[in-house]
Amino acid sequence: MEIKHKDLILDESKPFLHCKLDRQRNAGVLTSIVQTYAEGFVLALNGKWGTGKTTFVKMWQLSLQHSGHKTIYFNAWENDFENEPLTALLGELKKLVNNKTDSYKSLLNKGVIITKNILPALAKGVISKYLDAGITLDVLEKSIDAATDILDKEVDNYVDKKQGLVDFRKELENYIQTNNEGKPVIFIIDELDRCRPDYAVEVLEKVKHFFSVKGIIFVLSIDKMQLGHSIRGYYGTEKFDTDEYLRRFIDLEYKLPIPNTKAFCDYLYDYYQFYEFFDSRERNQYNQLKGDGDRFKKFTSRLFSIYNYTLRQQEKIFAHSRIVLRSFSTASFVFPHLFMLLIHLKESEPEFYNNIKDLKISIQELVSNYEMIFQSILRDELINEYNKEFIHAESLLILFYNNNLVKSSNRIRNNSELVIIKDNENQLSFDTTDDDKFRNTLLRFLTNNLNYEFSSFELSLIINKIELLENIN
Repeated sequence: MEIKHKDLILDESKPFLHCKLDRQRNAGVLTSIVQTYAEGFVLALNGKWGTGKTTFVKMWQLSLQHSGHKTIYFNAWENDFENEPLTALLGELKKLVNNKTDSYKSLLNKGVIITKNILPALAKGVISKYLDAGITLDVLEKSIDAATDILDKEVDNYVDKKQGLVDFRKELENYIQTNNEGKPVIFIIDELDRCRPDYAVEVLEKVKHFFSVKGIIFVLSIDKMQLGHSIRGYYGTEKFDTDEYLRRFIDLEYKLPIPNTKAFCDYLYDYYQFYEFFDSRERNQYNQLKGDGDRFKKFTSRLFSIYNYTLRQQEKIFAHSRIVLRSFSTASFVFPHLFMLLIHLKESEPEFYNNIKDLKISIQELVSNYEMIFQSILRDELINEYNKEFIHAESLLILFYNNNLVKSSNRIRNNSELVIIKDNENQLSFDTTDDDKFRNTLLRFLTNNLNYEFSSFELSLIINKIELLENIN
């Protein structure tokens, strides 16, 4: 059984063969764009961290290679140890050919000119340093003469650099045309938003000013919001308009669509082999446990959709859940709705989860908090399969939490603490939403649960396993 989701192994001949997110059509859209505007531009592939951008661009890269494009993949985060991005970018371009051709050598020669720096003899604040040290005026004047000399050289260097930039771009364009076989070169830069802020800005500047030539298309695989944080950090102010800044570099933006959550949950269910537990022969002997696997998948995918969990977050929760399940005996009650609800609360509502774990709140507080968190689902005008699952999970949460409260206070369990009879009708003993349909559904679930064999089950039996306080089989 896997404990961690591994990077997808790509099929060289069929790049999207193992894609579970139906993203081949997105690749088709992007390919048509780069083929239509082949002269060169910068495309931003925007998506949140953990949404599978890296896997997607690697699949797309293989697909582009099959259609005859030269491609380059550059992980900026893995290369930000290199202070000069130009060196790294040129190093990737070198991979277009197997050896140092004359065109590449010529490109390097042009690159030397624009990267050459003359270090000033007088650093910032050097004059005050000299005066503090008691240096004579004569020495100081000679130092100023030297600084003037260097300034003159810097001016000449600026002129050389400006012309050198023109020459470099011409040489780069020639190099691309020599090695691209008539199609644009696709240069993918990944993980730029995770780099050091100064390095991220330097890469953008180099791409814009040095590499913006005919025949090369840059694809920036980024989380635009996170990259904005890096840029603001570099410039030292939260007021910096990063959207306007990025418009200088990005010609076209493509937002990677949110993946199909159900499809990915089904994939993770199989990947982590949940079926070994839920579909085991031992569990299938009991009618009450049959179908737990399907209930687990349905509730989990709906929960993830509501909270917009990234693929990485989904992987993390599935991995944790699978470890926890190993501490359950094969034929034990798991209550899939409640089980995943608690793991979700631990991840997204830690304060509420800890209050439940430590028995710090009353039943009324438990109900009020739960219904506030899930109000958008629970207060739907229609009671359907979609929100019934969350109402059912609430009923189990209330019942099992109350069992723990009773045990902790050494009281005798009394069902009337939750459901009371008033005017010859069952009613809830606590306040809940004003919606009659919701209240009646919750009352029905809770009343039924009180009559099942698991009615004395304690919530801590699940929480201890989630906290990995139980032995793993």
